[in-house]
Amino acid sequence: MLNLSKRDVKEYFLKYKKETKSHLEKIYLNKKHLLIKISIFLLIGFLIFLISFLTRNAMLNATETSWTLIPNFLDIKIIENTGISFGSLSQTSPGLVYFVQSLPIIIGLIAFIFSSHYFLDVGISMLFFGGMSNIIDRAITDVYLNNILPPEKDAVVDYFQFSFIKDSAIFNFPDIFITVSVGLICLHIIILWVKEYKRESAKEKNKLVKENIHDETRNITVNKKLKNNKNKK
Repeated sequence: MLNLSKRDVKEYFLKYKKETKSHLEKIYLNKKHLLIKISIFLLIGFLIFLISFLTRNAMLNATETSWTLIPNFLDIKIIENTGISFGSLSQTSPGLVYFVQSLPIIIGLIAFIFSSHYFLDVGISMLFFGGMSNIIDRAITDVYLNNILPPEKDAVVDYFQFSFIKDSAIFNFPDIFITVSVGLICLHIIILWVKEYKRESAKEKNKLVKENIHDETRNITVNKKLKNNKNKK
């Protein structure tokens, strides 16, 4: 059973505080790194908002609710989704849906503050702005100019559906960005694990090599002593 005294807990938090401060200083006191980090965030935000809301506007101006976009792969089927990504939680209260959709935004912002890798910054930015796009979309009451669908409150416009999957969920561009972002973040974590594993393996290998060299040196020394003692006799 783990027993920690108040002193141990205090020392742990002081150490964590010191390491966190040092980590943040490396990020935010490096002007070049900070400039690239902010540029990644703003550029991805601009592109996601541009793509998401231009596509959304095109769907609001559509004259029909469905058509084939890529034969045997992707269809357009315009619906208003009161749930979250891919139609989940569509039967729950709007408050819960807003709360769940706010989570990736909050988590993404916190993670972005502490991230020190550009690749991870890309994934986190996509997660943040993908979630933000859906929140903004949901807050706007949809008005279809050609009256193809009645206006719906607290709903996002979804329009993509895979034609090769039976009863495929219908999704939009922000959902795609969120899904890709999760994939990038997971890939980054896997890469870090692999690098750490290789680093530890290299340390272990170097340790074994040093131990073998030490053993060989010791054996040579012992053999020399035995030989010298034999020659003396």
